[in-house]
Amino acid sequence: MEKTFFVQEMHLAKQPFEQIKKGEKTVEIRLNDEKRKRLKVGDVLRFTLVDGNETVTTRIVALHTFATFLQLFSSPLFEKTGSGNMTAEQATESMYAYYSRPQEERFGVLAIELQLL
Repeated sequence: MEKTFFVQEMHLAKQPFEQIKKGEKTVEIRLNDEKRKRLKVGDVLRFTLVDGNETVTTRIVALHTFATFLQLFSSPLFEKTGSGNMTAEQATESMYAYYSRPQEERFGVLAIELQLL
């Protein structure tokens, strides 16, 4: 039987959107909430620029779960997250602009490894 892959839509701010588009960022970070738990390797992710109508299409090649952002940023995946010259601690703090510590504790963290299509 043929596998069914789903197209998922996500929105991104300009900087991470451009990094994914250029292939500089191959790991997208989200909370591992109920919506993200439905993601599967092979699914297509279409990112839309928050302040525009531009999209970039990717395929999920791997999914990695972590209890905290710091665990993710302390892993070998760190260099793929588009965090530039930040330390793991600085990258962790930057995530709290998007997600709260209670959300992190409740859901954990999902690193979505991507390939451009």
